Amino acid sequence: ARISLARLALLWESLWRALWPVVMVTALFTALSLAGFWQAIGGYWHLAGLLVFAALLLGSSYRRLPLVQMPSREEGRRRLETDSGIDHRPLQSLEDNLANAREDNATRYLWQLSRKRALAALSRLRPGWPRPGLAERDPRGIRFAVALLLVVGLMAAGSNAPERFALAFVPDL
Repeated sequence: ARISLARLALLWESLWRALWPVVMVTALFTALSLAGFWQAIGGYWHLAGLLVFAALLLGSSYRRLPLVQMPSREEGRRRLETDSGIDHRPLQSLEDNLANAREDNATRYLWQLSRKRALAALSRLRPGWPRPGLAERDPRGIRFAVALLLVVGLMAAGSNAPERFALAFVPDL
């Protein structure tokens, strides 16, 4: 279960890193819609804006969706071990076999001791939270500007938010 949680964290990170431009385009369109931008410009400009946003959304989705990857069990194990801060990879150690299985008691004793330590380390394994890593991908903080525009748009729209959003898709030609 812990490996599955670590894999889910990796999958979420992969999804978020791949799709954050799609989310930003959608949020920007929504912010402009709620602020009443589309009603303030002419119908043909509105249509052109819709086409631009549709192209941006489709283009970014088409380019970014292939970047989503389902993490392997090995990646999940490794992530679980690193998130827990445990050295010597106990999950890998438990799956290993004794390389030289001859009748050497000292070797067998060390092998059993190593397995006991690995088993003891299992109780300390804790999956960590996903790390979106957007600071590296958006160093200028454009995501904060879009979020601020979205908040301003929500405040400007007030109770008319559903109506303004619906009108964003219908240019007045």
